[in-house]
Amino acid sequence: MRGAVKAAIAFQRDLHEREEQDARRTIEAAGCEIVELAPEEHGAFVFAVSPIYEEARKQCGERLFDLVAEAKHVGTPETRK
Repeated sequence: MRGAVKAAIAFQRDLHEREEQDARRTIEAAGCEIVELAPEEHGAFVFAVSPIYEEARKQCGERLFDLVAEAKHVGTPETRK
């Protein structure tokens, strides 16, 4: 069962990546700009939104964030070995 869950998550992750690439092409074809943040800019953004995350943790519970963190690692190249 766990193997099937991992395979399903990996499939969904790959599907999401393809959909994201398609969306990027569509946005750029429409003449829009996608802003990529440099690592230090990303860090500043993460810091700026941290109060929002803390509020969400209070409202949704720590378990939700644990599940999200866990799901980020399922289907990654490190777990496919």
